Amino acid sequence: MRAVKINSKDRCIEEVEFDGLTSMQRHVGGLIEPIRIETPELKDHEVLVDEEGMCKDVAYGFLIKGGHQPYAGDGLVVGDTGEKYVGTEISKEEVEDLVEFIGYA
Repeated sequence: MRAVKINSKDRCIEEVEFDGLTSMQRHVGGLIEPIRIETPELKDHEVLVDEEGMCKDVAYGFLIKGGHQPYAGDGLVVGDTGEKYVGTEISKEEVEDLVEFIGYA
């Protein structure tokens, strides 16, 4: 299934494929934590981040429109049916308009 990855280390947005929990964890770099972003652009979507991202020694992250805090590491935008995660039709350009990359000292 198609997802959009927020690649904070390389400061880019990219299209990726996932086929279940293991591949989603690989894309975010650890345990999955869903972040519900309340914006029209991300209706019926979740942004998945590493649950332990703020505890890890990473020097990069991102802010996203509608988010309540900075997120350490990478993110993954997937569709959400309310029962399961599915592929998304949102474009990487739409995600680029919502994301600001940040670095940590």
